[in-house]
Amino acid sequence: MKWRELTSSSIFFAYFLLLIGQFLYWLGRIFSIHNIKWFILKVIIYAYLILWLYNYIKTWLGTLKQFG
Repeated sequence: MKWRELTSSSIFFAYFLLLIGQFLYWLGRIFSIHNIKWFILKVIIYAYLILWLYNYIKTWLGTLKQFG
């Protein structure tokens, strides 16, 4: 494994941990809201954002492997 791949994967891992922490924080704030419609709406929005981010990162890593 090259040092560039190792650095990019460690940066990605740190960003992923930060994202999970932020998501858990907001999930805790969502659960404190008792309005079920807003809760469902926020869960759908977060699921969509996570899927989009996953596809974006997968494409980005594929591009890195192609040019690396």
